[in-house]
Amino acid sequence: MYWGYYMMFSKMEATGNDFIVIDAHGLKVNWPDVARKMCDRYFGVGADGLLLLLPSEIADYRMQIFNSDGSEAEICSKD
Repeated sequence: MYWGYYMMFSKMEATGNDFIVIDAHGLKVNWPDVARKMCDRYFGVGADGLLLLLPSEIADYRMQIFNSDGSEAEICSKD
């Protein structure tokens, strides 16, 4: 799998969930596809979801979360 560029990321875990965290400032990619590929536990990094840090006008960052299937999450909780 080659997307034509390198992407810096961190993998973080808390209370049983693990996420791939990316500072997505200025990155224009198909995030649902990235989430599906990177979150795959057999062929990717493996995670429950992808957490993007985006610019915000009222805070340091705005978060956007994608589930491992590529769908956008509205909230995040441990089932």
